[in-house]
Amino acid sequence: MKEKLFRYWQQGLTVKMIYMKSDGVCSERRVLIRKLGDTSFTAYCLKRRAVRTFHYDRVLSIKPMIKKEKLII
Repeated sequence: MKEKLFRYWQQGLTVKMIYMKSDGVCSERRVLIRKLGDTSFTAYCLKRRAVRTFHYDRVLSIKPMIKKEKLII
């Protein structure tokens, strides 16, 4: 997962991910990756309209957004 995030970050892509919070609740997020760390990464969350920290081990899936999805947001 970390390798995919690094690749998307290098390309400057907006990504769509399924993320599980610490309480077990899952949500779909669209984020712009800002900084990658050892156990977590910082990204601008388009859903919350704020910079958030996400843990790698809680990312269930991730893929780059396509242009059509960007236009809808």
